[in-house]
Amino acid sequence: MRVVFYQAFSLAGTLGLSFIFLSQWLLHSVWIWIYWLVYRTAAVSVKKKGKSRVSRFLLDFGKKTHLNRIKKGREEMFKAIRFPAFFLGTLCLFWLCMWQVLAYSPVEGSENVTQINTNPAAREIKLTLLFTFPAEDDIAQDHGLWDAKYLDVDGIGNYYISDSRYHCVSIYDQQGRYHGRFGRKGNGPGELLNPRQIICLKNFILVNDSGNHRIVFFSYAGEYLKSFPLYKTYYEIEAIEAGKILAVPIFLDPNQALIDVLDFDGKPLYSFGKGKEFKNSMPLNSIKIAADDRNVFVAFENLALLQTYTIEGKLISEEELDENSMKEQRRMNIKRDQAGRSAQPGFVTIIRRIRQTAGKLFVLTGFPKIQVTEFKSGKIVNKYWAERESQSFATDFNVSLSTNQEVAKIAVLLVSPENQVRVYLVNTAQNQE
Repeated sequence: MRVVFYQAFSLAGTLGLSFIFLSQWLLHSVWIWIYWLVYRTAAVSVKKKGKSRVSRFLLDFGKKTHLNRIKKGREEMFKAIRFPAFFLGTLCLFWLCMWQVLAYSPVEGSENVTQINTNPAAREIKLTLLFTFPAEDDIAQDHGLWDAKYLDVDGIGNYYISDSRYHCVSIYDQQGRYHGRFGRKGNGPGELLNPRQIICLKNFILVNDSGNHRIVFFSYAGEYLKSFPLYKTYYEIEAIEAGKILAVPIFLDPNQALIDVLDFDGKPLYSFGKGKEFKNSMPLNSIKIAADDRNVFVAFENLALLQTYTIEGKLISEEELDENSMKEQRRMNIKRDQAGRSAQPGFVTIIRRIRQTAGKLFVLTGFPKIQVTEFKSGKIVNKYWAERESQSFATDFNVSLSTNQEVAKIAVLLVSPENQVRVYLVNTAQNQE
């Protein structure tokens, strides 16, 4: 709302001053031409009809009182409007600049916004493809993936992937070999319908059972433990060992909180976070989240905007990713919002997923290449990237660390051109300028 007010105020001020200066200029010009017309009429009358009393009076009037002003009228006119014209031009330029700044600012309403510029010391590391899965043999035995968009990894490196075809969670070991699945289609205990996020905690697994509007708990043996219903539609969840579930509801009301916090029995604890004000608030306030026991990280996926909160919900910082491709996509999304085009051609998803591990934040982007950006203390320290095919679309990822807390492997889940997981090896000695 503040952006719209500033734009309207600057436009109204510019138009008002423009009217004042233009009206003065026009009035000055009209009087000059009236004087000129009087003098010319008198001169013509004297030339054609002789020096009649009326003509002689008009001619003397023009000569004695206004002849100099008529002769120098044009010069005086331009002198008179020189400063107003300069001031008006400067004001118009200022208004145009402010219109662009205000229109493209996605962080309106925040007090401590900064930009995350690429750290000159940050390394660009090209990823080496290690293997992909499911393997052809697993696909032949109907152990492949179908519209799988979410994954997580347990403490020993097994992959858990939600499967929308069989409404279950498929398990693959560290080498990508099929290891089994749990859950089946339905709404009873241990059954799932369009499962989304999977969260592997120390003692159990949480699944966002979106079709049944509930959170389901499973053991690592695949046994059903418990579930609780959800009274809102949550499209994104995260959980921490401290017994809290962070759930992101569909953004329908500009006054609603971005994140609801529940306990492991489904009891609402508190809510926090404020969305941005746009014409079409819902898609531009779509977020991804990651958390640890101290902080919550929020990424506005269509704005390339990162927020950090305490686990209690206090905003610590708000930062824009400042890479050229991200800035251009952010501008495109905001322009589409201003034009009211929310469906066609739609918004560009800039941030696909975020992950937090060992005090580091990782952000997955999919254009113009598959890239995982590593942040530490609010600074970009590494960029891990791989080439992408024209039709490839990454939806989730996981980062595995070595014993010295360096990135060792990155697994990326693709939904196209094939629904598969690509596991990349990180060679930190290979830096790309």
